[in-house]
Amino acid sequence: MGGLTNVKFRGGSAAQQDVILQAHQTAISLSQKAQQAALGGGDKFAEWFGNSSKTDVSNKYAAIARQLSSVQFLYDLDNMLAYQLVNELIFCLSDTTADLQTLLPWKGLYLQETLDQIQFQASLSLIYIEAGDATTIELANVYDKDSARFLAKYNPSQAVKSPRNYMYYAGNV
Repeated sequence: MGGLTNVKFRGGSAAQQDVILQAHQTAISLSQKAQQAALGGGDKFAEWFGNSSKTDVSNKYAAIARQLSSVQFLYDLDNMLAYQLVNELIFCLSDTTADLQTLLPWKGLYLQETLDQIQFQASLSLIYIEAGDATTIELANVYDKDSARFLAKYNPSQAVKSPRNYMYYAGNV
């Protein structure tokens, strides 16, 4: 898959690398799609962000897409995680504001039922990672879709700070 000159690998098979490349491209596409959808608002927007600013959320997705397109990413497939450190399938070892981000996939990523499922879940993990910059925080009580929806409904000002809300919205537009 061409066009992603900012993505590099340490180890892994060609098939594993291809899955990650496709997931990375999917994360960019989902972020761009979510950026446009956020501007339109609607029920899905309200579900994940309540009455938050559509422009602010759209701008955040634009920043996520830019990061995924321009920052250097090193996927370390030689040192894939044997167990899952976080709910997501990819773990970032570096600050998301760094010029080079080192990412460790969880071995279980490759155990998903279908190739499409692997790529989709990995792409959502990347959106989650990139949404987790200095302007967002992971709230201890936002660990699944229900708690993310609850946050959007009762505390929208915090929903726009939750990387998980960005991940779920991108996966639903």
